[in-house]
Amino acid sequence: MSFALRNLIVPMLLAALSLSVSATAKADNPLRSVSANHCEFYVDSLRTRFSGHYGFDKEIMTAVLVVHPDVEFGPWYRKLQGFGAWYSYDEDGEIRSAEQTVELSEPYDPLTRYQFKVPLTVRDTYYDYELGQQVRVRRKILAFNYFIDVIDQDGGQLRIWLNHSGFNFGWYESFDNAERRSIPYGYLMRVDHGVPLFDAKQACEGSVTEARHQF
Repeated sequence: MSFALRNLIVPMLLAALSLSVSATAKADNPLRSVSANHCEFYVDSLRTRFSGHYGFDKEIMTAVLVVHPDVEFGPWYRKLQGFGAWYSYDEDGEIRSAEQTVELSEPYDPLTRYQFKVPLTVRDTYYDYELGQQVRVRRKILAFNYFIDVIDQDGGQLRIWLNHSGFNFGWYESFDNAERRSIPYGYLMRVDHGVPLFDAKQACEGSVTEARHQF
């Protein structure tokens, strides 16, 4: 298979995977799920940071979520409980999925505590003293999505997913044109704001800023 043809087919296959896993990601969770159709939150930035030294390396993919004040002070919901990410990945040739959920440790505040980081481990090498050996984690992220968990106006638990027409976001779709910058012993890759992941930011950033200025 030619290089050009492989570069065309691989992203298409991964895009198909990101479409097919979306319903599974939401169906596997016991919480009621909806899409963020009212600017409840958006992803403000997404990057990966890789560092390696003396045989130990680590790569973390970190998103920053911005939550709208209406989640706690508007007509739809009562309280922000937590936030997180769902992702699928290839590890040692096996396709798996996982969820990273972070419970809110301090109350939401529209002025000082409205941005939340969601870190996902992509690559890691560390020494497990219990096993008495070095452990290597190598995950190739395929698709991902972000969510917030809230209490709705009826007192029920609700999971709100970033809206992407019902689908997840693909790795190649997001990182294909990411800016790469060298740092000591590694690099940073920052996702360009022109990709679909940031459609919600472009649509909602003004609304969130205006709402925060009311406090």
